[in-house]
Amino acid sequence: MAVSRAFDDLLSTARALSAAGDWAGVRRLLVESAGTGGGEAMARTHPELATLRADAELRTGHPREAHQWLTVAHKTIQRSGDRPALRKALNQLGVAEVELGALEDAERSFARALEL
Repeated sequence: MAVSRAFDDLLSTARALSAAGDWAGVRRLLVESAGTGGGEAMARTHPELATLRADAELRTGHPREAHQWLTVAHKTIQRSGDRPALRKALNQLGVAEVELGALEDAERSFARALEL
């Protein structure tokens, strides 16, 4: 019950911050919650939190961290069956790859997103 409440609070706060355009706040929330032990695990297992974390990394100038995060979270998002979240994650991965100069990888990521 406490885990569910913590998850709901984390997701609600992350959604509110992103709706307000406070991407630094989203990043801080999700990175700091990782230090408490449960936040990162929750973000890795919940497609929306995973893509919010990637959005926050990209929008605050951290494409390498976004790429690393999405590489780790991709399989979980795929297994969830949440096709819109998977499409968004693949698109974010492509954006990170463009920013890192990996244009061929970005092209593959964007193509996979379009297939969905």
